[in-house]
Amino acid sequence: MRKRIMMFMLCSLLLVFMAACSNGSNGDTNKTVDNESGNAMPENTPAPADSTESQKDEPVAEEKSEPPAPEKEQPLTTKAVQGTPVIDGKIDDIWGTANIITTDRWAGGSSGSTAKVRMLWDEGHIYVLAEVTDKLLTKKSANVWEQDSVEVFIDQNNGKTSTYEPDDGQYRINFDNEASVSPGTLAGNLVSAAQKMDYGYIVEASIAWNGTPPKLGDIIGFDFQVNNDENDDGVRDSVAIWNDTTGQSYQNTSGIGLLELVGEGPRTTTAVQGKPAIDGKIDDIWSKANTISTDRWVQGSSGSTAKVRTLWDDGYIYVLAEVTDKLLTKKSANVWEQDSAEIFIDQNNGKTSTYEADDGQYRINFDNEASVNPGTLAGNLVSAVQKTKDGYIVEASIAWTGTAPKAGDIIGFDFQVNNDENDDGVRDSVAIWNDTTGQSYQNTSALGLLILGGTK
Repeated sequence: MRKRIMMFMLCSLLLVFMAACSNGSNGDTNKTVDNESGNAMPENTPAPADSTESQKDEPVAEEKSEPPAPEKEQPLTTKAVQGTPVIDGKIDDIWGTANIITTDRWAGGSSGSTAKVRMLWDEGHIYVLAEVTDKLLTKKSANVWEQDSVEVFIDQNNGKTSTYEPDDGQYRINFDNEASVSPGTLAGNLVSAAQKMDYGYIVEASIAWNGTPPKLGDIIGFDFQVNNDENDDGVRDSVAIWNDTTGQSYQNTSGIGLLELVGEGPRTTTAVQGKPAIDGKIDDIWSKANTISTDRWVQGSSGSTAKVRTLWDDGYIYVLAEVTDKLLTKKSANVWEQDSAEIFIDQNNGKTSTYEADDGQYRINFDNEASVNPGTLAGNLVSAVQKTKDGYIVEASIAWTGTAPKAGDIIGFDFQVNNDENDDGVRDSVAIWNDTTGQSYQNTSALGLLILGGTK
């Protein structure tokens, strides 16, 4: 009997031992073992953030998310002022009022012929003038688009469509003034003239509005392209364009630039030839000069103004200003907030959105203290100031930068008066001759125009 009891107990212990072994654990069924440390963790506890399993099974949110879509590049925008030129392949004075754009993007190749382009408009037409730089003129190819030529793209309603609408047109003119138009039904809209030059050729064109003409303030789709066969082999080697680099402008207007139709162009005056002494006095020679006034407002609506005269010669432009200012002050440490006059020069009349090497801002206060932007042009300025009972006189000579302009040339020019009205160190008014944007210190596109005339 005792033996049977002992056998039963041994069998029971054996069964318990075998069950424990089959569980494969230390007896705690709610815990698992960390592979690296052996420390027990609850089964539903996530693995450490730096474990291999965590990185594999639980990717971080950044890896799942899509990268942000790149912002769509905005089309270039420029303005066409009102004006009606003669279409003769010559750069008449009226073109001096127009903004200039350049074909400095590439729809084919990465170098080659480019153009400076100007636009005007009136109720009947858009006008385009292009100065094309091309060292070898060729039309060897029978394909007109592979000949040395220019193309104008018009999307009159600015529909930006993937196919041409009835108002859309492509106008191509080569250096021999041979034209092709797409669609051909618009061929009658184009009148053009071309003239070969030492540097390439000039193309001038008028394109009639199609259907209902746009009006003042409207924006149309516009682009300009230069085709170039570089080596006279009948193959187009480069395509320079103002805005649309897709190469699809001939059938798709969605990528072309924008042209705003604005009103009258910048003010124009003429400087006659003459050389005054720079002494702050109104010498007799100034009686020959035309007079302009700073009667537009950049800031405020009243305050100090000036009557301004200009002369020029082979070395310099000369400026004389009679400034009316009842209280002279330079309390502000900011030179632009002191009572002062500013002269803006765009020697090549580039009308650019940033200063080029020939552009300068010359500021002179009533104590003849000067500041020049950029500072590298400071040596160009010589000035003299004389206080008067009504304000002060500023007289200045500014040396031409690089190649001097000649008689008949047009330069960008403006004159501004800064005024602290009440001696509190704050500029209260800014009067100017032409450009009311307040950006003349860095952007020459809205300056007035100065024609360099002969003797008087």
